Parts: sequence; C-alpha cells; structure tokens
Amino acid sequence: MGPEGPTSSTVSKVGLGSADAGFVYVTDAKISSDRVQAIRLPRYAQPPVRYQICQVKRSAEAAAFISKVRSGPGRSLLKAAGFGLPPKGL
Repeated sequence: MGPEGPTSSTVSKVGLGSADAGFVYVTDAKISSDRVQAIRLPRYAQPPVRYQICQVKRSAEAAAFISKVRSGPGRSLLKAAGFGLPPKGL
C-alpha cells in the first residue's frame, strides 16, 4: 500500500475497474461519487467507527486546533463532510 489509506485505495480500484466492489467509509465514497456508486448498508450491518483527536505535545496551536474542531463551526464542517459529531462538553 502506498501513501493512500486502504479505503482510498479500494475506491481507486473500484473506480478504475480493477475491483468489482469494496467496503469503504461513506466519506471516501462521497468524494469519488463521480466514479463509483455507493450502496449504503443497513444500519444494523454498519460497525461503529470512532475517531480520536489528540495532541502530540502541549502547545497553544494544538489546543486551538482541537477547540476549533469541537466548536460550532467545526462541528458543522464535520457534519457536512459526512462525519459523526464529537460529544459536547468533553
């Protein structure tokens, strides 16, 4: 696997016709909707996916970035991109 992650590699293979189908995150399929057809799985068949955010070291820039992601506008951007929202108040 190259610099792409496994799901973007899968989307590429399906988009190029090297694979008939594959399982990927909805956000990866969304950005390639001109080349692939996404078929949503029933909710009961979708495993929960949790992303974490952390900072490598204490810094004002890292803390500001995390605050921005968790802010109202940051949550709106996540939702618009197809991601779930982080819990409020953590």
